[in-house]
Amino acid sequence: MEDKIINKITEYIEANEETRQLILSSIANPSLRKKSVGTTDEEKIKVAYALNMCTVSISQIIDYDDINVLEQEYETILNNLNLEQIPKDEALLQILKQLLDTITYFRIEEGEKEMIEKEYQQKIKNAIWTAIPNFGLIVAGGKPMTMAISLASQVGIGYMNYRRNKVEYGIELERKNWELQKTAIEQFNGLRRELFDTAWRLADAYGFPDGYRLTEKQITQYNRILMDQDEMRKYERLESIKEDFEAYPPFWYFIGNVANYISRSSDLALTDETRLVYRDKALEYFEKYQELNRFNIMREDQLAASCALEYADLLLLDNNTNVDKVNELIDSAVKTSKNQNDILELCAIAYLKIGEQKKASRILRLLVNEDYNSIINAQLLSSIYVYEHNRIDYEILSSRIDVDYLYPMPQDNEDLEILQAEFGGKQKSVLKMKYKIVLDEFLDKYVIEWNKITSIFDNATYYSTSFFLDTPKAKAERRAQARRVFANVTKRERYQQRMREIGYELNLLDILNEMVTNLFDSPLFSDYTLEQEVKDEIRRQIINKKDDINQLQEAMNRGEFMINAYFVSQTITLRQIVENAFRLISHFAMGQIEAANINEISYMESNLILFCLNNELEQPAIIVNKDAETIHLFDKTKEPFTPQLFGANAVAQKKNAEFVTEMTMFIKEKMSSIDLKNTQTSIYFSGYPEFNGYFMSTTFVNHPDVRGHALMILKDNTNRKFDLVFTTDGIVSIVKDRVKSLTPYGEVKLKSDAILLYRNEIVLTREYKTLSFDVNILFDIIKQLGSRFVKNIDEKVEYIEGTITPKLLNKWFVEKEEAMATGVTKIYAVPTDDVLDHLGYHFEDNLDEEKNLLQYFYDNNSGDILGLRVVRFDSIDSNFQAVLFERNGMIKVN
Repeated sequence: MEDKIINKITEYIEANEETRQLILSSIANPSLRKKSVGTTDEEKIKVAYALNMCTVSISQIIDYDDINVLEQEYETILNNLNLEQIPKDEALLQILKQLLDTITYFRIEEGEKEMIEKEYQQKIKNAIWTAIPNFGLIVAGGKPMTMAISLASQVGIGYMNYRRNKVEYGIELERKNWELQKTAIEQFNGLRRELFDTAWRLADAYGFPDGYRLTEKQITQYNRILMDQDEMRKYERLESIKEDFEAYPPFWYFIGNVANYISRSSDLALTDETRLVYRDKALEYFEKYQELNRFNIMREDQLAASCALEYADLLLLDNNTNVDKVNELIDSAVKTSKNQNDILELCAIAYLKIGEQKKASRILRLLVNEDYNSIINAQLLSSIYVYEHNRIDYEILSSRIDVDYLYPMPQDNEDLEILQAEFGGKQKSVLKMKYKIVLDEFLDKYVIEWNKITSIFDNATYYSTSFFLDTPKAKAERRAQARRVFANVTKRERYQQRMREIGYELNLLDILNEMVTNLFDSPLFSDYTLEQEVKDEIRRQIINKKDDINQLQEAMNRGEFMINAYFVSQTITLRQIVENAFRLISHFAMGQIEAANINEISYMESNLILFCLNNELEQPAIIVNKDAETIHLFDKTKEPFTPQLFGANAVAQKKNAEFVTEMTMFIKEKMSSIDLKNTQTSIYFSGYPEFNGYFMSTTFVNHPDVRGHALMILKDNTNRKFDLVFTTDGIVSIVKDRVKSLTPYGEVKLKSDAILLYRNEIVLTREYKTLSFDVNILFDIIKQLGSRFVKNIDEKVEYIEGTITPKLLNKWFVEKEEAMATGVTKIYAVPTDDVLDHLGYHFEDNLDEEKNLLQYFYDNNSGDILGLRVVRFDSIDSNFQAVLFERNGMIKVN
């Protein structure tokens, strides 16, 4: 990605050298000499507006640091410039060209815009259902007061919707590296500097007041205000700077938009009188925007269209609505929106609000043909055709959109209420079918994971997802593959070794826990009673299969997982375990749909699509309803199915798996600090293909246990071939493809520029050296592994007979010189999981809080633990214990 950006910048610099020279040479161009004589006030404002537009555009790209904002600014300039109105000035032309050229090299890919656009479309769809809950209103020629909500004010155009919710979107999008690259920001900063020169020459040539020109400081403050999520504060801040924006019309739309938003927001506790004040302010600023924008230098103007629609909405609130004025405003929004589908959508709804079905139908027909929110727009269009008795266009529409989605065309004298019920019934039937399909896809996703546990016979082989399904064909293919593997001694042994390492029972539980968690995290199935019934049913099925699963796990542990055992494992399917549970879920969903009204159906469909997105399921996906708050009435357990279901061995395996996971995460994080200067050493982490491939060599045929305990490999790429395998117990040396002794982490030594490891019984040590990174850093990580991750808890435990008291315990501190030094804090603590996690210590076995106490000391500046021991006792002084409880299990020693 970085190389691609650099190449684009190089191309940009080469392509624009001529433009750069033109700008620099334009100072001497006679056409740029002072033109103030004969220049009208309107021309001065136009030039200042064009200059301010460029300056604000660059500043917003930099300040928002967001690739979608860059895209919006590109569209604003490229599609919106009105060549008849734009001042004909070489300096202005050149800076516009340079701005467009720069943006072009960093534009967003079409596919990357899709998610935001689809989310916006679904919000529009939901708002339409709220505005028009009864399609019979359209059929009967609905009037303004029958459609209470204003889409333009409440949902807004896509441009405004994104910027208002940028903080929310940024959590997801910026995590995917959609923010502008540093190199792009540098280019735009360069343009910002050149704009100053252009501004100076334009002011000199046209003689407009300096107050018309926006400074970088003013624009930066303006941008920060626009990003403010507190609408009341945003409005006050915009009020305080409005005197500086006389030559920048968009400002007046933005401040009017905020005032309108406040006047309508149900989230703000305002009186009707206060809301009316903000509504009047919005009208005042929308009027000013239209006045300043009369000589608009833009051809297509999203802000002008949005302003017209919001202005129309406000006028519709008056008792004596000037419908002609409203109609004129909507017409102007259509004209200035051109091909912006999101604005056209709002215009269509606005027309319906004033009973202009014909104008609305023209727009809706265009949107359906463009496949923009096609279902809801086809439904609106079909209801208009019913109103017009337009059977021909209805028939054409039904050739493009399934007739089950459309409002039904009545037969002679058919009652509208019956049609409305028929329409709602069809939508329910379609949604029920979608629910069933999605639930089946969801189950298949976990069936695949379930069958992968035992049916990946060779890590080096590619398997299609269909291989792991529960179809008769897939089952037959797996049985045939198993026979081939068990017929080959080498392949069988490798497969059996892999089965020893996988933790069969825990994998089954992980799949069930993830599946159930994802189901009930969704608003689709958020019912406490249903959740408990589903969990209880699955738990019953697990217990029914417990003995068979235990036997399979034991066979795997012994390395005796033979072909008959494999065939038994294939009879324990996920569908068996969850069949009854999913029947409960499906029944619940069908009942919810049947009881829903038309508005609720829309939201249920939206939640279904969100569920598909979150679970990576195939579905026509439009994300929705992020603003909805979910209230959790009951606390949820972290895992409904625990290893206790399978007995003590499974519990021990779970604890060991957690220990290994924590150790792996620690070593990955620490190793990222080592800067590999060359290709002498490679790092392979557990779970990666290179890691798995490393253990497939003949080196480990007689040492299968190394793979089962390995966390990381430092592979030596030099002729020396001295590899280090970091395991849960210590470091195993692999020298010239031969496995050497294991060195426990606590027994690794440092000697000058080398790490000392065990060699054999005769020659005790072998030196490990590397030029790839600092050995001291590696040794520090090894020391931390030895101290923080304790396989044998007895290594850290000191047993004290009798009753422990502070006086008795303090002797340990006194004996430690480092503990008594200045700047060191000494602590007694109950060994809770939270305390241990905070300290960064991980014990394979749990510490009984009733029989153990932590005693440690650390450096105040660095926070490093300098000494720690676990004190095991039979009894504890009651006063000492009481103080521990009073201080939440932790006491600082003076």
